[in-house]
Amino acid sequence: MTEENFPPEEETPSAPVLQIPEIKTGKKCNPLRILFLLNALLFTGLLVLYVLFFTSPKTATIYPVSLQAKQVSGSVSVACVNSDSILEHYTLVKELRQQLENAHNRKQLDIKTLKKNFDKKVADFQQKVASNILTSELAKINEKQLMDEQQKILELQDKYAGELSQKEIDLNIQLFDSVTNFLKRYNKTYQFDYILNIKKGGDVFLSNDTLDITKDVIEQLNKEYNANKK
Repeated sequence: MTEENFPPEEETPSAPVLQIPEIKTGKKCNPLRILFLLNALLFTGLLVLYVLFFTSPKTATIYPVSLQAKQVSGSVSVACVNSDSILEHYTLVKELRQQLENAHNRKQLDIKTLKKNFDKKVADFQQKVASNILTSELAKINEKQLMDEQQKILELQDKYAGELSQKEIDLNIQLFDSVTNFLKRYNKTYQFDYILNIKKGGDVFLSNDTLDITKDVIEQLNKEYNANKK
């Protein structure tokens, strides 16, 4: 749209200017008297606020008293846990990875065995066709059977991939729940207000090392996990 297509801008009417008439008096203002009046008004206002504050019914505060006290004193406590270290040193993670790897290897072996048998059937079919052992009609039937078998192998391969992907999701959820539930129990002792997850490429760019409780968390995690296994 060009500038000619825009409708002409309407002029905004300006607000009327309020004219305050000058008050004329024959007496001059006494500065001391004005100061006295201002002090009297200020004292009266403070007196009214005092009466309203101490005589009106108190309403409930929005935040808990403990949180208000922490905010005032600046004692809100924060701790940090490096999730990359947990993934590297937590025993449960190693076992979950092994479970996933074993499941992947089993399914890969199944597919490999099916493909090997299929390739053997294809080679046998090609040899029979080259030797003119099969009639044209029988060759078409065998070819159709091989194509159907190949399609089933591909479908099974996709199915296995979906199952492995879902298993990985389930194991990640299991790991997340394990760490989260542990930190809740852990924090009953230390009473941190926040426990932040720090990792490479995460949202926290920098943290004080004195706030890092990763080492203790990993030790306690493994101790509790091994005790539960027994």
